[in-house]
Amino acid sequence: MFIKTGLIDKIICIDPWEFSNHGDGNSYSNIKYAEILFNMRASAFGGKIIKFKGTIDDFIKSPLFDEYHGKIDFVYIDGLHTYDGCLHDIDVVMSELRPALAISGHDYASDLPHVQGVKKAVNERFGAPDKTFCDSSWIKYNK
Repeated sequence: MFIKTGLIDKIICIDPWEFSNHGDGNSYSNIKYAEILFNMRASAFGGKIIKFKGTIDDFIKSPLFDEYHGKIDFVYIDGLHTYDGCLHDIDVVMSELRPALAISGHDYASDLPHVQGVKKAVNERFGAPDKTFCDSSWIKYNK
C-alpha cells in the first residue's frame, strides 16, 4: 500500500518472524505461514521491499542500518503488540532512525484485547495518529 503511493522508494521490513510467547498476537497465529506470504508479496516489488529478520534492536546493530542510516523516509512498526514492546519500538525508531516522512504501524484500530497496548503507546507518544486505515494501520506524519 505504501510503496504504491510513489512517495517511498524502499521499505525495510523488520520482523523476527518467530513464534512469540508474549501474549502479543504472534502466539495466536501461524507466523511461519505469514513469513512465506510476506516473501511472496515482497518479491513482486522488485527489491523495493527489504526484509530484515530480527528485532529493531538487532537492526540498529546491523550493516543494513549503517547502509540506510539517515536515508529512511518511512518506518512501519508491527513488532511486539504489548504496550512496552510498542513503546520501545517507537522510541528506538524516533531516536535512531528518525524517519523523514512518517512513522506508521499496525494494530492501532483493532478491538482485539491482545493489541490494546499498541493504541496506548501510540497515543502516549504522538497523541492520536494523523490517519488510521481499515486494516488497523496508523500513520503520524513528520511536520
